[in-house]
Amino acid sequence: MIRRFNYTGRRRIRQEDVVVSVRHGADGVCSFSAQLSLERYRFPTDALVFVEASRLASFMRFTWGSVGLISPPRDRILTEFGTADGVKFRVKVVGATGEDGKTRPARVLGLADSIRPRLEDAPLSPLSLIDVVPADLGDELWKVEFCADDDPKLLVNSRLVASPTQLVRDDHFVSMALPQLLRTVLTQILMVERFDGTDEGSDWQSQWLQFAKALPGMGSGPPTEEEDSDGTIQNVDELEEWIDQAARTFARKFHIDRRFDSWWNRGDVA
Repeated sequence: MIRRFNYTGRRRIRQEDVVVSVRHGADGVCSFSAQLSLERYRFPTDALVFVEASRLASFMRFTWGSVGLISPPRDRILTEFGTADGVKFRVKVVGATGEDGKTRPARVLGLADSIRPRLEDAPLSPLSLIDVVPADLGDELWKVEFCADDDPKLLVNSRLVASPTQLVRDDHFVSMALPQLLRTVLTQILMVERFDGTDEGSDWQSQWLQFAKALPGMGSGPPTEEEDSDGTIQNVDELEEWIDQAARTFARKFHIDRRFDSWWNRGDVA
């Protein structure tokens, strides 16, 4: 039975105070670790700490000791997921139950939600920064969906593809779609949303800018947006060139040409 929680009056735990790392074992099974910094929130020392992992309908909960005595479990294997693709984490700090321990749900004192893990043993790519979601897309194969106050989603046609996560890691899809995926997301951040936050934050826009800035030769980041008096972007060409450079550099770093050549000229094309 899943334990009920009362979320009234909870405090938001900053994502920078929670670092989750995932490692793929030799047997293909994933395990994770979590570093929590809870001192600034002054939760009761006897409050319990839980770390939860979820992806769509799959869910696992791990008891992490108490605020005063953090004690990660020895078994942190993500047996419900197979791979870490699309898995997100949540940290809950939970106070005492009602006096009888049954009639009232435990109160959630603090919550950090939608935490994307670091992959310790896999190269970072745009696919590690976006959720892959099956969807009804009619005759389209894939599209990127942007929603207010939520991470972008890579939608894959569920009518055409039985395993979206397998498709998006196949060399066919990687070579044909990933540079454009990166270009689309960066355009949304810099030219549609005109994001002006720091690229050192924990929001999804900052994470994508961190990824792009870390590509070889990308320098200190995108040019600062310049506006006319009516709010029109003046330096559109500079922003577009930075975005294109990021897409080109990504393609070079991840050998997109070789991946394409391996199946187009030497592979399974009839």
